[in-house]
Amino acid sequence: MASRLIKHQLISVIKRFKFDELESSVIPIFPEISWSDVRSKLIKNHKRFTVNNAARVIEEILNDIDLREKDLRNRLTTLEVTDISRHDNRKIWYGYELTGTGRPLNHFEKRQIQESIKEEFHSNGLNIDVKAAIYDNITFVNIKEKKKTKKQVHHTMPIFFALFLGHKYLFCTKKNISRDFIKSMAIALGYNNSKRIKLMGKDLRSLIRLLWNKQQGTLHIEDIHQPSVYEPSDPITSNNGIDYTQNKQRKSYAEKCFRKDPPTLELLVVNGPEESIQHEAVASLLPDDSIHMNWEFRSHNIAGFLTSLIEKRAVPLPLPDYVANLMTVGRNELTLRAD
Repeated sequence: MASRLIKHQLISVIKRFKFDELESSVIPIFPEISWSDVRSKLIKNHKRFTVNNAARVIEEILNDIDLREKDLRNRLTTLEVTDISRHDNRKIWYGYELTGTGRPLNHFEKRQIQESIKEEFHSNGLNIDVKAAIYDNITFVNIKEKKKTKKQVHHTMPIFFALFLGHKYLFCTKKNISRDFIKSMAIALGYNNSKRIKLMGKDLRSLIRLLWNKQQGTLHIEDIHQPSVYEPSDPITSNNGIDYTQNKQRKSYAEKCFRKDPPTLELLVVNGPEESIQHEAVASLLPDDSIHMNWEFRSHNIAGFLTSLIEKRAVPLPLPDYVANLMTVGRNELTLRAD
């Protein structure tokens, strides 16, 4: 029964891949299956070359092979981390900064990182399955905790991590994760601890670019807190008449703030400070109450969205510092101070 469930999970994950990814990303996980056999069966049965049809063929072959439950679980964990490495932008990633230094890993090798993580978690009484995959210079890790009951071992849902060689940052797909769990992960990577940073998004490469921009700004401290100045231009006279809109000037200002080809963010959260009620009549009725306002902006590209608002005069200029410096602060959840 358990083996049948795991096979169903395997096929579900396989269907997340594109057809042209199956040969290079999925089939190597199953040495008992060759891509030529899959193609031959599809042709023989007059089936189109689609992911669903290929998945059915792979499922039939797996049923004939009759692998042990342990082997199936091992393949599933490997397939899941392979899937996340190829399709990382399907998840929201939450950032952590690794702090303190013990013996940081100088380079990420799958076997080394798997053993280091497993040993650290086991030393803290946590039994886990762990698999790593390296793709496009990012190391992805899949961790599943194994919890024993009287009858059998239950595996928790996978938790995925992403690591960048040479950067003291860690990204996780789970928003709320225990301190002990994330600390064990940090220690396994050669650090003492980690702290949550208010940076999240789907594009891992953009997230690390934002942190790199922040680091570069720290190295060149004289450039910090000097937002671009918006200077209205004179009306532009052409054969078509006089243009008073200043669209080009406003777009140029936005590009100076966010730069050309800026990192991609899907979310901007601005938490306002807690303030007392200013309206005298209302304040007299609610003397102990205060107001706390938050703003949340969502888009496929926050920088492009803000640029469009600037061009259309939907926001007053110049932008406040916390928005104008968005590409260098290293976070997309901002908290304003009352002063």
